[in-house]
Amino acid sequence: MLEENYFIKSKTVLIIFLITVFAFVLRVIDLDVRAIHHDESLHALYSWVFMKEMTYIHDPMTHGPFQIHIIALFYRFFGDSDFPIKILNKIKKYKKKYFIIDLSRSNKFKK
Repeated sequence: MLEENYFIKSKTVLIIFLITVFAFVLRVIDLDVRAIHHDESLHALYSWVFMKEMTYIHDPMTHGPFQIHIIALFYRFFGDSDFPIKILNKIKKYKKKYFIIDLSRSNKFKK
C-alpha cells in the first residue's frame, strides 16, 4: 500500500514538472519578436555599455548592478539581440509565480 502511494505522488510530481517546463517553453518562444518595455531598454543600454567598455556607473533609473551584469553576461552568451534582455525577466517572473504557489501550499499559512 505504501509503495502505490509513493508511485502516485512521484507520478503527480512528474506531471506537474512537465507542465511547468512546457509553460516556460511557451513563454520563451518568440521572445525576440515582442516589444521591449521602457525599463528593459534602459537595462539593455547600460548592459551593452558594460559589456563593450567594462564600465558601470550606478544610475537610480536602473535597479542595481546585478541585473546589468547578468544581462551583459547573457549578451556574451547569446549575442546582441532582444532575447538576452528579456530572458532574465521571464526567469524572475516565472520563479516568483511558482514560489508564491509553493508558499500557498505550505503549512505555515494554513489555519
